[in-house]
Parts: sequence; structure tokens; C-alpha cells
Amino acid sequence: MSDTSSQQSRIDDTERWESVPDELRKYDQWIVTENKKPIHPAEGWQKKSNQLSFDEARAEAVSADAELGFVFNEGDPFAVIDLDDVGFPPNHSREVTDIVEELSTYTEVSRSGSGLHIICRGQRLSERNHKGPLDQRGSIEVYDSNRQIVLTADLLGERSVIGEGGQFFRELQQEYLPEANDADTSTSAPQTDGTRRSISTEVQSKSDGDESGPSVRQIKRTIDAYAADGRDSAVRAKELWESSGAGTYPSTSEADLAFVSDLAFWCREDTQLMYQCIRRSTRYREKWDERRYADGSTYADGTIEKAIRTNSDTFSGRYVQ
Repeated sequence: MSDTSSQQSRIDDTERWESVPDELRKYDQWIVTENKKPIHPAEGWQKKSNQLSFDEARAEAVSADAELGFVFNEGDPFAVIDLDDVGFPPNHSREVTDIVEELSTYTEVSRSGSGLHIICRGQRLSERNHKGPLDQRGSIEVYDSNRQIVLTADLLGERSVIGEGGQFFRELQQEYLPEANDADTSTSAPQTDGTRRSISTEVQSKSDGDESGPSVRQIKRTIDAYAADGRDSAVRAKELWESSGAGTYPSTSEADLAFVSDLAFWCREDTQLMYQCIRRSTRYREKWDERRYADGSTYADGTIEKAIRTNSDTFSGRYVQ
């Protein structure tokens, strides 16, 4: 390679990160990585004293043909939403597109090409787990400290400025991330063998690969909208969704059945969607995944089956997007 070609290559490498927001460049919280593994510093990268300025890290990354990682620390105002295995642009699900558009902040395509990094100003909710399943495809993780993300600066659209996460960022965590004392829900499959056999198998036979149905977010928004208009069934469903006890019902189990019966209507008897709504609701607890029957089916399976068996109508309107 000629000196001219080599010089041009270095210029091109330097320009790889031109889309990195100025807000991040101001923080000396950078490291050099290779295959997502920190190489400078190789150890102790979590310590702020070992982290580099943007210019230092970029120069070393160009020299080593490596990559840049930004470390999220407690002292900065940023949080990252890491969407994994959500497909290659522009083939994202409607669910992922909604999340990106609602947050309206810096968004880049990850190294693999099938993930997204969304950076906003905001805090992770300490009462929630870091990771949870998306409804239609992939998973979501949220971090605001002790985490490094390899930045590609491969922008999705023109979302190059870091914005405020605001109320939507809080709602996003409340909807998708299980409570911190819940079992690990790092995959979209339910947690017990019995639930996997019944709900997951049924859903694959009904709609494997079909992302045209409503998401949990759309179900909740629709219920909220109808409740705001005073529809009694929606008011009841909203109250049950956002509560955890028995309330006005004789027992918690009867309140659970009333909630799932409402879901049978709003979810049009889609068993997997009903289960996902249960998991996103405040009513969710480990009891739902306990095996209760000889065939291995769970409390959730039995409650959903009973609710559908006694259901007489389904929602025929348009879901709120």
C-alpha cells in the first residue's frame, strides 16, 4: 500500500466515529475494545481513573485497528437501551419502531447489525431487572452505570442527538423489565417447563413469524384510552393491571381470574399475548409459573384456559398505536 493510500485509510478510520454525539465526547469515559472485549485498559476499565478521553481512545483505536467503548458511570446523566436480536434495518418490528420513535434520541446499529443502541438522558429504575424480553422479537437491556457499550456511530436514520428519556423511558422499563425480585426473564420464553410446553408451543402453531398482531404496549394503551372515556370494562382492566392484591374481590386468585378474563376480551383470546400482558402487569408474581396440574401446566395456563372458556366476546375496535 502506498503512503498516500495508507494516509487515506487512516483518515477514513478517524472519520468512523464522526457521528458520536458531542455530549459523549465531553466525558473522559472511553476505552479501546476488540471484539467487544476491553483491551485498553484490559482490566480495571470500570474505574474512572483508568478511562480515556475521546481523542485518546480514538487515536489508539485507529492505531490498533480496534473499536471504541463508552463506559456509563454513576456520575453521568446517560442511560443506554440495548435492543438485541431485533433484526436488520429496515426490517424491525412495529414494536421496535415504536420504541425508537417514541424515545427520539441517539440511535445506532450495533456491531452485529441486528441490534440497536439507544442513548438518552435518564436513570435506570433500581427496582427493575436489567433485562427482559420484547413482545415480538428480541430482548431489551437498560443500563446507566458499570457498563461499557461498543459504539459504532452507524446511525439509524438521523437520530444523532441525545435527548431526554422522560416519562416514556420510565414507562418502557416498567413495561418490559421485570421487578428486581422476580425470577430471571432474560429470554422471551416463560420460565417453567410446563408453561413452555403449553403457551409457547400453542403460539408457534398459531403465529410463528407473524408480527402483525398487537403488542403488549398497544393493548395497555387501548385499555387506558377506553378507561379514560369511562368504559367500565376498561376501567376495571386498568385497575387490575396496575394492582397486585385482591382489591374488591374475595381473594387474590379471583382478582387474577377477573384480570385474565378481561385480557381474553382485549387480546382477542390470543393466549401468548395474554400471558405477556400478565408478565408486564403489576399482578405478575412467581405463582403464575408454578405447576398446578398433572400434565405440567401452570397457574397461568389454568387461569387463561378458564378465562377463554367463559369468555363471550372479543375486542373488535382498532388498537391504539
